[in-house]
Amino acid sequence: HWGNRMWAGDQGDLAFIWDFTSEPDTTYCDLHYTQFTRDGDGTYTGTREVHRLYAIEDDDIRAQAHAAGFPDARVYENYSPRPVSESTRYATWVLTRAGEE
Repeated sequence: HWGNRMWAGDQGDLAFIWDFTSEPDTTYCDLHYTQFTRDGDGTYTGTREVHRLYAIEDDDIRAQAHAAGFPDARVYENYSPRPVSESTRYATWVLTRAGEE
């Protein structure tokens, strides 16, 4: 169970709220993303998106990537060159097709 969590941040001209919701015994959670952007007059304009995030095992991703013609599948720590670890929250996958180095 992913749990229900909320996280917010304020970057000055941009503020956001991430609200994660999930149900027990599911392999996904819904991310309700709300963003507030400061306009020229100092007011904020809000937009909202919903994204469904799935928990997929690394071996399953590699197998699916290979079947789709991507024999080289590497995974990194959240858009960095660092390898994933037990504390990794977000993984970034880099897939390379055969012959496209």
